[in-house]
Amino acid sequence: MDIKLQQEIVNVNKGVFIYDIVAILGLIVANHFNMSMILGLVLGTMVALMNFTMLAKTVEKSVEMSPEGAKLYASTQYFIRMIIVALVLFVTVKSKRLHLIGVLLGLIGPKVVILSRNILFNKIKRKEL
Repeated sequence: MDIKLQQEIVNVNKGVFIYDIVAILGLIVANHFNMSMILGLVLGTMVALMNFTMLAKTVEKSVEMSPEGAKLYASTQYFIRMIIVALVLFVTVKSKRLHLIGVLLGLIGPKVVILSRNILFNKIKRKEL
């Protein structure tokens, strides 16, 4: 894997760790802090980071393929990632030890981190101009 891509994955992982700490603090303040919520957050975070890493590898590999091969490969990988998320949500709904909100908070972690970083960096760039 490309070094810049690896570094971006590490940066997002660090951001998600900070996001999880903020989420836990928010749960404590909202008085929803319990073991099922924490287990859900951890599971959601692990699946989201795995999903993000799989996406990065898919994009990197697709670039080297023919257009038709890349479409098929990317579509197949997307389907696999969505099946994994669906299975996690199904298991969460059936489980009494996992809180659905915690899993959902974990699953959206990378999205929140990436959007927050982009907004922050865009504001910094505007001030430099």
